Amino acid sequence: PLTPSHGAFLPVGRAKTMETDGAREERRRQAELRAAAAERRMRQQAPPSPSRAEGGADPQSKPGAARVGTWEAMNEKVLREVFTLLFGGSNVSKAIVTQWTSQGLLLGRDDSFKHILLQLQGGPCGVLAPVQAFLVKHLVFKTDFGGDLRSVTSGDITRALKAALCETLWRAGDYEGGCLVRLSSPDWVARVKAGVDLLGDTCDLDGLVPCVLGSLRIKRFSGRLDFLEALGEALEDLRTDLGVLLVLLSILTTRGNERIQGDRDDPTQPLITTPFGHASQEVVNLFLCGKAATNVFDGDMEVGGDYRLRGISSRTQVGFLTLLESHNYLTVGSFLKEPEYPVWVLGSDSHYTVLFSMDRAAQEEPERVRREKGVRKVFDEFDKSGGGGFIERGDLAAVLSKARCAEGVLGDLGMQDVVTWHDLWARVSKSEFGEEEAAQAERTLQLYHVNGIAKSLGEEEAKPSLKAVTITLTKAMQALPAEDVALAIDRACASEATAGKAQWCPLVDCIRTRWKQAECHWVGDAPSMV
Repeated sequence: PLTPSHGAFLPVGRAKTMETDGAREERRRQAELRAAAAERRMRQQAPPSPSRAEGGADPQSKPGAARVGTWEAMNEKVLREVFTLLFGGSNVSKAIVTQWTSQGLLLGRDDSFKHILLQLQGGPCGVLAPVQAFLVKHLVFKTDFGGDLRSVTSGDITRALKAALCETLWRAGDYEGGCLVRLSSPDWVARVKAGVDLLGDTCDLDGLVPCVLGSLRIKRFSGRLDFLEALGEALEDLRTDLGVLLVLLSILTTRGNERIQGDRDDPTQPLITTPFGHASQEVVNLFLCGKAATNVFDGDMEVGGDYRLRGISSRTQVGFLTLLESHNYLTVGSFLKEPEYPVWVLGSDSHYTVLFSMDRAAQEEPERVRREKGVRKVFDEFDKSGGGGFIERGDLAAVLSKARCAEGVLGDLGMQDVVTWHDLWARVSKSEFGEEEAAQAERTLQLYHVNGIAKSLGEEEAKPSLKAVTITLTKAMQALPAEDVALAIDRACASEATAGKAQWCPLVDCIRTRWKQAECHWVGDAPSMV
């Protein structure tokens, strides 16, 4: 499950850097696609080299799990390495291994759910939800999307799934290459599952590795278009009960053990957590940003000596929000909270789901909100209270200067020993926006929540959940300081005048970590994050 150790309390980083890194990543990705296309054309025109024609290894093979261009059996050394990363070296739970060897990339059958990855086992949502998020990105944000997910074809979904997997794996390889893990043959699924069934309640790697040894093959790719084509050929394997494990092994071998351990705060902990077998935040981050970072704040945080906590280095394509932030356990930084596309993986204390909008304008914010975030970022740089929301009087002039506030804002704030964020923003807001803040137009956003867990309703076939959620940023709420919004909404919901208007469930608290002013509405049962 998600725990407070997977985050930290203070986001760091600058909005300017966020946008620059996002643009740089897009340029780099386009350049890679053009280079891959040129590489493929040259390869098709050139005669095969003697070594490749005779079945020899690529002369440019790199050391690691596999040589470039060659399918090889995943050997015992590599299996032990990746299983140690995933489960630890000893006391591996049979129940957890069973969860991760019983889940494929399966899509819903109903037209309303044909683009949703189904979750049949507890645990693998930490892989399924990020892949689902990128699948939505590649379905919705393309030039020929008609605005209705029910109209997409099976071919559209297959292409989007291939693109989602390719994007996440290629990023994990720093855009230089990727590894793909496949079954040696289809009959190995039953053999692996039979071997796992014979394990005791707990085992070590000496018991686990023989169950899988011989069942997997691996190949390293140096061209992105070849990799994308190979992923299409591998989809049949990925639909089997070992499918999610194959995806996870592919991204781990692509990133490599050394880089993964360097990404993490504590390399001694397994990536699959006990006792329930959930994927850690590091697994989710590996899919979202290409690095197995432990935390969700922007950048790295120095904590003394040579030790630092590792966070998110640049703006992501798909983001992350968590219910734990509403409980003040951690703060998600802007790189994940405000991604390039309005698609987010959502974390609760035990499950990952997906939230998205079909309109990129959902990321747009009023000038006042952008200004508040900018001033708050400067304020936090001088907040020595560990997120308590106040600064010392001696730092006030520096904060106002760096935030480019007018000279008249200081007023009697300079007479206080400590200055709270609430007092400072109230003064800045009044100075820059006057008394007409409440006149801002009401804004409505349409979001969709996806929960891939297939739940049975009576005698009906088990189905996932796709729920439309309308959020309204009201005039009154947009005029309030951020800290007062949740309290004001709760009071409004309790009043007779607005009874039944705004609805609540845990998802609402998660949404308010992104849009603090949100009132939420849906039809029927409340969307579930578990």
